Amino acid sequence: MQIKNLNELELFDGDIPIRFHNNEFNRSYLTHPEIDPYLVYIVLKDTFKIAPKLNEDEEKIQWTWCFKYQDFYIEIYDWRLYSSSIGVYHTGNDNDKSQKLGDEICKLLNKAGQQKKSIKAAKAKFSKHRILENPFKTYYKIAENLIAGYGIMNKLAISRLELPFDKSDIWEQQSALYQSAFLMFLSSFEGFLNILYELYLKRELRNDRLYERISREQIDVKLRIAPIYCDGFKTKVINHEEEL
Repeated sequence: MQIKNLNELELFDGDIPIRFHNNEFNRSYLTHPEIDPYLVYIVLKDTFKIAPKLNEDEEKIQWTWCFKYQDFYIEIYDWRLYSSSIGVYHTGNDNDKSQKLGDEICKLLNKAGQQKKSIKAAKAKFSKHRILENPFKTYYKIAENLIAGYGIMNKLAISRLELPFDKSDIWEQQSALYQSAFLMFLSSFEGFLNILYELYLKRELRNDRLYERISREQIDVKLRIAPIYCDGFKTKVINHEEEL
């Protein structure tokens, strides 16, 4: 079995019947193209002349194409727009054949994507938009995960299970998790302030020297002077005696 062209894939509009079995995810093989997910997107769109499925959880997956090839089902999708994946499902659960098919599709996508690089470069050159990473959300999520980790460790400590370490060690690790979570929450707030300055710093103050000086300020100072340096505030300064 060898697929020589992406056109050999048959578009599939439906639920993959073997995706879940006994409430378990039974994907036979998973691989990742080396090229940018945007190139994967335009290759598939140009090849099949049809828009992909849009996903409900756009924060994780924004687009998905589903295909059928003989007795295989294939999903090609992005992950947070940072990477893309090829998932292969086989009705006979043949992992070797699934791997071979997935790798062949991956090679075809990589090859076709290389030919589309000029399109991406041209769009980037004339783009008027840019991506702003959200450190507030990143650090806040890390803090939440640390606290969730505390809950898991607490259940372990209470349980009667045999553990490979002393239960006294768990309490120290729990304390470390809370301290780390506190620092992440603090970092998330500083990230929020950095986004605020990035978006709303007054136009006449936008120069590298001033921006670097502001970025080095302590969090409380950066918060208090935000109305002075940024547009959009009703007050001229934030009162340092308030609870905030």
